[in-house]
Amino acid sequence: MKPSCILIFGILFFIFKSSLAFADCDSVRSQQGAPNNYPCCSDADYSISSGYCMAPASTYQFTLDQFGFEKSDGTVVWTGSTTSFDAASVGIGQAMGNFISNAVLQAGTYVAVVVKMHEAINVSTANVFEKSNTYSCSLSTTGNWAGSYSACTAPGYPTAANPSPCINGSLLIMRSTQLGNFTVTNGQNKTVSFTFYPEEGAICHFPGGGNANGIQVGQLAVNMSFQT
Repeated sequence: MKPSCILIFGILFFIFKSSLAFADCDSVRSQQGAPNNYPCCSDADYSISSGYCMAPASTYQFTLDQFGFEKSDGTVVWTGSTTSFDAASVGIGQAMGNFISNAVLQAGTYVAVVVKMHEAINVSTANVFEKSNTYSCSLSTTGNWAGSYSACTAPGYPTAANPSPCINGSLLIMRSTQLGNFTVTNGQNKTVSFTFYPEEGAICHFPGGGNANGIQVGQLAVNMSFQT
């Protein structure tokens, strides 16, 4: 099932929808360019040796602070307020739609989106097995995948000149050009799709010859694109 939500917002009639896609781990790694370095748990045999592997997240809770649309002059139109989401939930479509439904974009050219999110992320798995199908990972943790990013420089978020993710206080701020440059004109309709892939949301550690004894937060793959 791909739950989705289509909302019209602002005076420029943008249509947004969001969905949750479930596929096998290997397929997602191929589509998303393998953002994580560990093998899929289904491909890793830890019945004897120990190691880490990627597992689908049954829960992937994160908190967004704001969602921004960067104009060609570098200014950002922000929308949203602090809201928690579960990217592994069938309700993610409605939740994301509500979050951005109050955005009002003026006519002009936009070159990127900028997302402010809290570092803390809660992840859990439910009976994920490694290749031998003997030992499972069914754990939860609260962690983050902000890593060792540098502090944001002025204006306090990534820009075209400094596009790398950065930290501002307790927020991890990311800039994406997945949508490319797009121009907004009055009366124009656009549909933007956000698709979440929770297949790599958890990192399980198998000790070798036993059930997983640890879990870490994996990077969640997200696609943004215009629909025609």
